[in-house]
Amino acid sequence: MLARVDECYHYRTIWLSDIHLGTPGCQAYYLLDFLRTHSADTLYLVGDILDGWQLKKGWYWPQAHNDVVQKVHESRLHPGQPRRAPAPVHRPANGRDHRG
Repeated sequence: MLARVDECYHYRTIWLSDIHLGTPGCQAYYLLDFLRTHSADTLYLVGDILDGWQLKKGWYWPQAHNDVVQKVHESRLHPGQPRRAPAPVHRPANGRDHRG
């Protein structure tokens, strides 16, 4: 497990790109550590957040990947503030289509 940091840094915008949840190469623990110590008014999710091609080949989804999804969802809540932040914004990668 990674080192515990007590400070949380807040930004207007954070961009997360090509996370590739659903693959063994996803660095979910590092991302969780980052999300625990950084917050933003707007969170942009860009590119391959879920790796649909890899998931079609075989299901790989450890608890850390669930934790990332939960943490992104929780990012809508600002600590100590009564309002919700806007939902994370997702921009798909290169017009890829994983449906068929």
